[in-house]
Amino acid sequence: MKRSAPNGFTLTEALLTLLCAGVCAMILTSVMSASQTLLSREPAIQNGLGILQLRYRTALSSSVSCQSGNLTMTRNHEVFEIRFSRGRIVQTPGYEILLEPVKEGRFVCEAGQVWLETETGRIQIR
Repeated sequence: MKRSAPNGFTLTEALLTLLCAGVCAMILTSVMSASQTLLSREPAIQNGLGILQLRYRTALSSSVSCQSGNLTMTRNHEVFEIRFSRGRIVQTPGYEILLEPVKEGRFVCEAGQVWLETETGRIQIR
């Protein structure tokens, strides 16, 4: 008597698949709620990270100067400029966006310190 090859899945395989799908759904639900919480606080996080990037870049620079509201830095014999462009703070050469949206502002150098003045206030960078 010939035995036919089994077609389909066993009950165990089907239950394991449902278990894996349930675990994935639980993980996805928790990730979505965490991302929703982060997105509600996003502007404050973005501003904080942008300021940290500015501080880090000025700390690594061998010389920093302010010229006509822009910040010029020398790092590893390369000159970088951080300036305001279309509502953003960007680093050139290139066009690396560090902070947005910033309506208007300027960098001010006073007594060896660097300040960022924007519509929201004054922040010390270096």
